[in-house]
Amino acid sequence: MKLLILGATGTIGRELVHGALERGHPVTAQTRQGQPGFPAGVTPAVFDPASTPDIFCPHLRGHDAVIY
Repeated sequence: MKLLILGATGTIGRELVHGALERGHPVTAQTRQGQPGFPAGVTPAVFDPASTPDIFCPHLRGHDAVIY
């Protein structure tokens, strides 16, 4: 299941990213400030869904689930 994880740089978000990778899920990790040391295999998506909601929609395409 391809996952988009919002808030991936936070305490819970980082755990979700690692847990999803351990289970073999492809992960796109949303961050507002670039890639802060995500593990290999994570696709970063740099945008702020709160301030730019119109940018959010294209990032949904191709994912099976969004975790916030």
